[in-house]
Amino acid sequence: MKIKIDQITVNERVRKLFDSDKLQQLADSIKQFGQIQPIIIDQSNQLIAGERRLRACQLAGMEEVEVERREIKDDWERKAIELEENICREDLTWQEEVRAKAELHSLYQEKFGETVSEGGHGGKRVERGKDGGWGIDDTAELIGDSHGGLSQDLQLARAILDNPALLQKETKSAAFKAMSVMRELGMKREIAEVFASISEKRGEQPIEIINGDSLLILPTFPDESFSFCITDIPYGIGMHDMQDTFPNRGDVRQGVEFDDSKEILDTVVQPVMKEIFRLLQEGSHCYVFFAIARYTKVRAILEDAGFWVCPTPLFWIKNNALNLRPHIMYPINYEPIFYCSKYYPPRPLSSIQKLSTFEHPILSGVTKLHPAEKPIPLLEWLITNCSEPKEKGIDPFLGAGSFTKACQNLGRLAVGIELDATWWLAAKQRSEGGSNEDS
Repeated sequence: MKIKIDQITVNERVRKLFDSDKLQQLADSIKQFGQIQPIIIDQSNQLIAGERRLRACQLAGMEEVEVERREIKDDWERKAIELEENICREDLTWQEEVRAKAELHSLYQEKFGETVSEGGHGGKRVERGKDGGWGIDDTAELIGDSHGGLSQDLQLARAILDNPALLQKETKSAAFKAMSVMRELGMKREIAEVFASISEKRGEQPIEIINGDSLLILPTFPDESFSFCITDIPYGIGMHDMQDTFPNRGDVRQGVEFDDSKEILDTVVQPVMKEIFRLLQEGSHCYVFFAIARYTKVRAILEDAGFWVCPTPLFWIKNNALNLRPHIMYPINYEPIFYCSKYYPPRPLSSIQKLSTFEHPILSGVTKLHPAEKPIPLLEWLITNCSEPKEKGIDPFLGAGSFTKACQNLGRLAVGIELDATWWLAAKQRSEGGSNEDS
């Protein structure tokens, strides 16, 4: 159907600018071939989609245009259709594209609610889709975009609100690069603020247990602040996905709240271990518990950080491990530990007789405070091998505080950093208990 152009109402639109040359080209095409695509309007003749075509028809001297009328229930539906139609066009500027995607995402979240998010390491979000609200994956599917691409556009849209100067960049990639630089500068300022805050409180505490992100906390310490490191890194084997597969496993049964995705090795473990290398004194030992399936990846991370890594790991034999699936699986009764040092050779080991395999019982589910908790005597054995009383050690993934308690028992100084407030509190309470724990 056709209606007169002056009967169409145009309210505020997503598109703010139109290239005059391209608009004239479209007008010339309409003069030669006619109007191919209809203008979309609602039941009250308000424009929904096709403003550029409408303007070109006016330039072409047309008084009437071909329209498609749709019954629109409310302003929300009108806005959603306009945004979706504009995003799918190829002639949007990058500024208009980013703004439209952000508006569409917010529009759907206003209607369906935001997604339920689970805490992850370093701010990682796990989105659950429509059952828990409207998430990035839902919008990406709606407009045919990737999760990563849309996520970057939404980040850029938020950054533009704080820094409108980003709109002056010629391309989206240039704007995103500028945003990353601004974010890095902001991170450095945040680190400086954290350093000032922690320095005031730090003093000379023999056991210091910090609730925070190691990526922010570690840079606040001076070079060569520590004599040893023992840490149980996130394994990157998806422990948070094992609850359905292994419902009877003690570590899974207690609930794994941290992010243990494969990506965590790159996004968190790698930068943390680079900082640990900087903070250790020359020759200092570093012991890293890891999953045997990630041997190559974790070894590469440690070597890239600068560590000398013994290619043959130590093996903790769990002499009381149970086989919960005896008809299907052989029991996994060991856990590997990388023995590393800052440069080679490492400082001499203590005089205690040592082998690369050693036995110690695991903690039962009843006595565990943390799903991946290590026995204190096991950590005491490692600490005694690599340090002397009054020397200071660090664990950037503290958990429930076995490391700091073991150091306390042996008269070592220690710093432990834990992101999760629940485990941090457990570690604090364990340390403040005062008594020597032996299991």
